[in-house]
Amino acid sequence: SRSGNVWDNAAMESFFSSMKREELYRGKYRSERELRAAIDKYIQFYNTDRPHETLRYKTPQQKEDEFTRAATPFENP
Repeated sequence: SRSGNVWDNAAMESFFSSMKREELYRGKYRSERELRAAIDKYIQFYNTDRPHETLRYKTPQQKEDEFTRAATPFENP
């Protein structure tokens, strides 16, 4: 990030805050493998199932799909 610009890392800080609050602090993990599996599952949930207020209550995957459709040239059938 640029020196003196606190907003450069805001998106990741928000993600880690959500992951800690919604997953890590609620679970008990018996091994590093369980922890890693829970993190992988949460990331999948965060991107495909969890609506985000800043995305007008759509998931990141839905916004990505919208962008891809808008950026793809119209094809004639």
